[in-house]
Amino acid sequence: MRSDESKTRTEAIGDQLRAKISSKFQASTFLGGFAFTVLTIQLSISWQSKIVPFFLPACISLMVVSLGLYGAAVVKLDGLTLPKRFWTEDPNHHCRSAAQLAYLKDEDLWQLKDRMVFYWQFLTLAATALMAISLSLMLLPVSPRQFSEGLVEDTFLWVVILLISMGVYFVVLYLVVRHRKRKGCWNPLLRPHD
Repeated sequence: MRSDESKTRTEAIGDQLRAKISSKFQASTFLGGFAFTVLTIQLSISWQSKIVPFFLPACISLMVVSLGLYGAAVVKLDGLTLPKRFWTEDPNHHCRSAAQLAYLKDEDLWQLKDRMVFYWQFLTLAATALMAISLSLMLLPVSPRQFSEGLVEDTFLWVVILLISMGVYFVVLYLVVRHRKRKGCWNPLLRPHD
């Protein structure tokens, strides 16, 4: 009786957690769409105007990186909504009952919550900060400049530099995740072997 009550409570909390993860996934998707729209406007300004905002190359490259971070956030948060039945099998833990394949345990809830917070902070919020900086630079009251081929080259250079920086950022996040796994802070999301 107590086991069924505990499973019911854990599953109810799991449903609430999945709803929270889904809301963060939707927010990341919406913000990514907004960033894409702003990037499109920035690009159209650069190609259609003879006078452009002074910091336009930096603004465009920041928005490109922001889009990359939003994309990574969407992928990672979506992965957290996968039902336990489809998690990676743990070859060392054999299933004693069919319920073990699908029902979440209390430890699973904490692991999902920790990952959700991590991806939200270091992907979605980081992307939002870059998008805000990009928009702020566009609105700074600095004298605009003439559109030129040099501006296109500057934009390309900024995009390459910031894409390399984004790659380094992803490597750092990967190393942080590996460190957390080694310390036992992040256990792998596994289900029993069928």
